Amino acid sequence: MEAALISKQFIEALTEVPAAVCENRLEDMEVYIKQYIPDFLKQNFPFFITETMAESFQPRILYHITDFIGLNFTFFLVEETNQLFLIGPYLLNTPDNSYCEQILQENNLNLSLLLPLYQYYMGMPIATNSTMLEAAKIFLTVITSPRQSTIEKLPICLRRDTMKR
Repeated sequence: MEAALISKQFIEALTEVPAAVCENRLEDMEVYIKQYIPDFLKQNFPFFITETMAESFQPRILYHITDFIGLNFTFFLVEETNQLFLIGPYLLNTPDNSYCEQILQENNLNLSLLLPLYQYYMGMPIATNSTMLEAAKIFLTVITSPRQSTIEKLPICLRRDTMKR
């Protein structure tokens, strides 16, 4: 999996968005993703990927999920190793106060969290979904065998997690 680690480092350097390789287990995904959630929000949100969702991931399909607080993740499953390659979290736009207020209101959180949420968002990388999907395609091309590298034909599954608390 040396190619995977080199690809991960390349994507992180190119996009300034964190990336990881983990086992395709809900617990491993949760550990990776929750490390990026600030403590003042962790107790307010259930983990947004369910066991059913994790079991439905298909190899060589690119997925995109947006969580409760607007963090975006792009990922795919590699059939040969049953590992999940995650890219994220990232925001799609530079947040402002109204965006932060909207996130707090949608999640029934106190507006006293406005400043900490804004400061947290200011530390997040900004990227477009198309950039991150292209990065994931590169990642997938490098780590799959040459016979499977018909990347132009890869299906893309965009999921917007719209669950509300």
